[in-house]
Amino acid sequence: MKKRYGDTRLTGFVSLCTLALAAFGCESGASQRDQAVGSTTEGLSMALESLQCSNGSFILSHSGPDADAWGRIAALPSKPAFIVVDDWTVDAGAVDPSDTSHAPGWFHHHPDPAVQQIRVIKYIPTNYARSGVGSCPNQDPTTHYFCDNTPMNADCTPYAITTRITNALQSGFDGVFFDETGYPDTPASYVQNCAARVKDTYGEDKLVIINPGQNDPGIYGYYDHNIDIISVERHVETPVANSGIPAIHWLAVEDRVPDEPTAESHLHEFRANGGFWYYGTGPDSDAGTYTHFPDDGWLQAITSAASPGRPDCGCVTPDARNLLQNPGFDGGLQGWMLDSGTGVFNYAPGTDVNYYGYSFDVKSCQSSGSANLQMPTDGSADSQRIWQCVSVAPNTTYNFGFHILGGGYTYCDVDLYTGANCTGSESNAAEQLWLNVYWSPDEHGQITTPWDTVSARFSCRSEGGSNSYVDMAYLTPWPGEF
Repeated sequence: MKKRYGDTRLTGFVSLCTLALAAFGCESGASQRDQAVGSTTEGLSMALESLQCSNGSFILSHSGPDADAWGRIAALPSKPAFIVVDDWTVDAGAVDPSDTSHAPGWFHHHPDPAVQQIRVIKYIPTNYARSGVGSCPNQDPTTHYFCDNTPMNADCTPYAITTRITNALQSGFDGVFFDETGYPDTPASYVQNCAARVKDTYGEDKLVIINPGQNDPGIYGYYDHNIDIISVERHVETPVANSGIPAIHWLAVEDRVPDEPTAESHLHEFRANGGFWYYGTGPDSDAGTYTHFPDDGWLQAITSAASPGRPDCGCVTPDARNLLQNPGFDGGLQGWMLDSGTGVFNYAPGTDVNYYGYSFDVKSCQSSGSANLQMPTDGSADSQRIWQCVSVAPNTTYNFGFHILGGGYTYCDVDLYTGANCTGSESNAAEQLWLNVYWSPDEHGQITTPWDTVSARFSCRSEGGSNSYVDMAYLTPWPGEF
């Protein structure tokens, strides 16, 4: 299992299933108690964390290197989070990342820091896991189950998919937009292998987008921890909330939208259906297809309509369905219990920062903070456990998660009980941990309670090191999160 961010452990269910099957459930031989941990959905990746306060708009530019278009994007008062660029010249060979004639260099070395923050994503066609498209000669129609085919551009120029990925990332692109990944023509193993090649080689902070371009529920199976965003293309009417995949992972992109009000209504429709990212081009001859770039007024209308974007920027209001009291440690530790012991359990205000400059509130919210778990000063024992006991329903799926800033190994657990108030028979449903001096992403998992479960304990503890901090905890009925 590849280590991601921190070390993550899921007990019970995963101990009986192979990791490859953990996302889809065990075979029928497992008991109900063993199946307390259900399929794991991914929370925010490192790549998405960097876009967490975006308004949710992005730009698609099929025209390749176009400094005029880039300048218009830079001039927008409300900036998009990222731009997808189809720069075919990079397919033939990597360029210097500081070369401002190409999009990565142009944006990354721009004098305006707000422009520098726009992520630049390379468009790469996958030919539906085959080699060749349309009438291109000498094409290989064989379906590839791993990322090793040779897709052709529209002009029939072939480049191996691995070469395209290498050249793009070495040229300074911040990620890849894999097009032509439609279900069922493209195997999930192929899509996930291409995504893994990006993340494993170039880092977890590289953004990976796939574009099945359809709304068949079969595309849900493409999603895994290496895929950040899935595009349904024009299908803004798709109720992707039914997928159980958080909204931040869904994108819609349209061409030939009749007018700006229609594009704005489509943006809001998509969000109401459980999606987030959106781009829509205009109706006139200069902006009627993906190939052409819309005018400035259109771009500004969409980026403005996309505001305020994600709700979890800065000071965050917890989901009303979150079973935990004071899950964000807003102003204190009320609602949380502490086991007896020799350590210390303090409130850490968001106005304070650690040695490395990280706020003690994961969102840097000054009116909030986190729980500080301190070891005994003599190092003789682990910290006490902080916890809450809540009532849960049997045969029900819950998402759980938290953020940790830790000097020592810090664990958060969910334990299930057959009796009220966390009494009766106990079973550990899930456990995850983090060890690092900066805030973790949303360490999370998903559990399904057995038929005899009536209460659950959410708890955190630290061991084997120095102080650690916990924030934004949740135990929320699916598909909710914090």
